[in-house]
This record gives sequence, structure tokens and C-alpha cells, in this order.
Amino acid sequence: MLAAWAALALATLSKGPVAVVLSGGALVAYLATTRDWKLLALLRPVRGLALFVLVAGPWFVAVSRANPEFARFFFIHEHVERFLTTEHHREGAWWYFVPVVVAGSLPWLSFAAAGLRDAWRTPARDGFSPERLLLCLAAVVFLFFSASGSKLPSYVLPLFPALALIVGRRLARIGAVALQRHLAFVTVVAALATATVLVVPLDSGESETAIANFRVVACGSLAAWAVASGIATALAKRARITSAVTVAGVGALLGWSALLLGHETLGRGMSTYDLAVDMKPFVKPDTPIYSLGVFEHTLDFYLQRSVTLVAFRDELAFGLEREPAKGIRTLAEFIARWQHDRAPLAIMAPDVFATLEAERFPMRIVARDGRRIVIGPPLPPAGVALDHDAVSRDAPAGVDAVPSPTPASP
Repeated sequence: MLAAWAALALATLSKGPVAVVLSGGALVAYLATTRDWKLLALLRPVRGLALFVLVAGPWFVAVSRANPEFARFFFIHEHVERFLTTEHHREGAWWYFVPVVVAGSLPWLSFAAAGLRDAWRTPARDGFSPERLLLCLAAVVFLFFSASGSKLPSYVLPLFPALALIVGRRLARIGAVALQRHLAFVTVVAALATATVLVVPLDSGESETAIANFRVVACGSLAAWAVASGIATALAKRARITSAVTVAGVGALLGWSALLLGHETLGRGMSTYDLAVDMKPFVKPDTPIYSLGVFEHTLDFYLQRSVTLVAFRDELAFGLEREPAKGIRTLAEFIARWQHDRAPLAIMAPDVFATLEAERFPMRIVARDGRRIVIGPPLPPAGVALDHDAVSRDAPAGVDAVPSPTPASP
């Protein structure tokens, strides 16, 4: 039990008080459905709480002393307000996590429902039902985040270990005929998924080459899953249940893992690595770099520089309120500052660029990819001597320009 308290403390350090909420919620749900109040005495609450504070407390105390505003931001804003509001625009319908759980339960989805039913019906042994506690944990995680005003697919990850144990118990008692039918269905699903990837349009903003490469990887990964499922079906037909379950599970794991790794064929376009490489010849230690209406999390890392945010706050609002010099609230303020900066750069989405272009904003493109455009000040007219300290460097060959002597009012 003390090991469980220590694990809870580490979970709190990793993800915050939501670890306590989910674990405590599962325990309350279990007690409410079983009325097994004797379980409370087994929790070792005094020693457990003392160990929890000893493990988790020092970091929270240290960071709060260094940042007096941390406690309110972390405990209230990042947890209570995120749950109750849609401030960060991550809302979703009540069924948002249903497809996440369905996809995440493959290839054992059909056993999941039966496993949950069995977990509810299994009688307690020696006054305790681990199956029902696992069921309560999975249900609490799912319902808690379904009710939240902020949703991301990864939020319900904590329910899958509990669900896996429930399904595993069901598989340990499965018959050869039932397993064969299930795996035959999984084989059909895997084959259909492979065929779907071949024909479904993929509009990811990437080049046709990148999308084609991803199709190859995706088809190979899903086809491998389909082949493994077919082999497992044949093994189940011969009543080799353990071998069939092993092949089906390992095949699904490797196939889906390969699919996720194959996403790297599109990942370079999502990352700003290549864009940062193109920008570096234009960046000096004193070069102002602006980010208009967006914050690319990887750009700071690859440039080893921070950027000034323009008309963007979102999750960084808390920090910008305390360090306002790192942000510009409006596009009009940015335009005014752009006129006086020495060789500035700005990154933006194509729609923002189109807006500036329509206003004849003085700029030239210095780098771009499928998702973003980086601009610098326009080059001076032909015959005008360059001030190399102000311009920083010549534009590389092939760079586009959008000249304008005077910008329109924003």
C-alpha cells in the first residue's frame, strides 16, 4: 500500500492533482457500489499521506517559492478552469472519447464489452473485487474527461491499463471457436483499413511526395497487421489459443507502432526544422523575430532563440501578463514596430501573409514551407546602396519579394 502511495505521489509530480482525482474517484465509485467500507482501513491513510507529502511536497514548495504565482496558475487555472471552461478551445462533444477508446481497444474490442460485463458480475474474493475496482477506474477516467471542457485524445490513456487487465482475464478463459470468430472479424477489419488508406484523400498540407510515402508506410503497416491476424485465425482454428492470442497481439502492436512511426514521413512538414535551417542565414543575435497569430513550439528550439508573439496568447497568456515585452497584442502595433526594426523576421500562416499582401505591407519572403511563410523587410530599389548593418545580409537566390513604399493603415 505504501508503494501505491509513492506511485500516486510520482503521478502527481508528473501530471498534477488529476492523478489524485482519478484514483480517488475510482476508489469512491468502488466503495459506493460494493459498500466495502473495511477497505478504507487497508489504505494506511496516515502513513500513506505522510509518504505522499514527503515525495511530492518538496518540488511544489520549491517551485512556489521561486514563482509565487505558480500555485494559483497550476492548481486553479491548469486544472479547475481547464475542466470547467473552453478557454483553450479544446472542447468536444460528449462522445469525443468513444472513437479513441474503440480504436485503442483493437484488436480486442469485441472482448472489451464482455470483459467489462464480467468484471461487474465477478463476486468478491476475501471481501475484495479487483475486477470491479479496475472497471471503476476505467469508467471514472472516461466519464471525468468526457465531462471536461478541455479534451485531447491522450487524456483517457490511464483507462487502457485497467481495460487491458479486464480483457486479459476474459482472454484467459476464451474458447477456440469464439477466438477464431473474433480474429476472423479482426482480419477483415485490418484488410479494409489497408484498402481504405489506398483510396481515402489525405489533405495534410504536405507535398504529394510526402503523402505518397506515408501511404506506402501505412499500407505496409496495416497489411502486416492483417496478415498477423490471418495467421492468428488459423492458429485458433487448430485450438492453439495461446499462440493465436500472442500472434494477434504482437502483430497488432507492431503494425500500429509502425504506422505511428511512419507518420515521420509527414512529421518534417509539421516540424519547423527545415524552416529554421532556411532562416538561420538571416538570423543574427540582435535580429527581432516575430510570430504572427501562431506559436510554433519547435522554432525556438531549432533557432535557439525566443520569438515575440503577435496577436496570439492562448496557453501563454499567463506568462505574457507577467512579461508583456515578449508579446504584441495587435497587428497594428506589430506594423508600427516593423518600420523601425533592423532586419526583422516574422513567421505566419499563409492566410495572414495574404492579408498583409493585400494591404501592400513592405516585405519579402525569405523562407517558406507547406504550412508557414517567413518574411523579412523588402530589399532597397536597384541602385541604392545597401546598409549591411541594417539589412543584415543579401537575400538568397530565388527569394520572392513583395515591395511596397508605404504600407496601408491596418
